[in-house]
Amino acid sequence: MINLNEKELYNHIIKLIKSSRKDAETEKEFIANIIFNKNAGTYDSINFFKVFILRVKLNGKKQYISLNGKAKDILNEYTDFKIESTTSDAEWDRIIFTEGDIIEKYDELFLNIYAKALELAKEEAFGCCHRYVECSDLKKCIHPDQQHARGCMYKKNLDEGHIFYGVNRNIA
Repeated sequence: MINLNEKELYNHIIKLIKSSRKDAETEKEFIANIIFNKNAGTYDSINFFKVFILRVKLNGKKQYISLNGKAKDILNEYTDFKIESTTSDAEWDRIIFTEGDIIEKYDELFLNIYAKALELAKEEAFGCCHRYVECSDLKKCIHPDQQHARGCMYKKNLDEGHIFYGVNRNIA
């Protein structure tokens, strides 16, 4: 069992993701993309980029997080976790917290859930923004809103190593 409540787990996830990111997103933008929803029912939820992907139940005899079907493929690499499905909730797989578990055991999973939600989040495509020369010089997208930046077509080129501007230009 995990010795945290739902809000403490949310704060742990926020801190974990923030420490793993290297982009220029502001604190306000970062927090706005990770929402904790307190529900009156059996579980609470944590949404990343408005993607309903993670449910949390830490009260009662059985503690678990549930992962939405859109992200179930993530669980294939976690063979040491206790995972169960229920027929009454077929769209969600539960990752059961067991006696003696510490939350850090699940950190990699939380980072992968966050990455999957970012992948699933929809964003409208655009050519590039006014930061294209600075992005080129740093060889990465520096847009402060990384969700919005997912729609940047120039970011896709940078990710593939194609740099059209600045001191690192490698495409004529």
